[in-house]
Amino acid sequence: MDNTVRLFGARMLTGLFLIAMITLVILAYQEYSAELAKEAELYVASSLHQFDTSLAVR
Repeated sequence: MDNTVRLFGARMLTGLFLIAMITLVILAYQEYSAELAKEAELYVASSLHQFDTSLAVR
């Protein structure tokens, strides 16, 4: 096996590894942003409920 074949194989493995890492980062970010959206939704719902309650008391 000469050096060009080994170099090509190393580049292919490195490329596949980078694609796998980028995919994992994107999936982790999507999960994190979905979690943040849920927390924001709960916060807004809680705030609206408190606002409705304060209007009902008056």
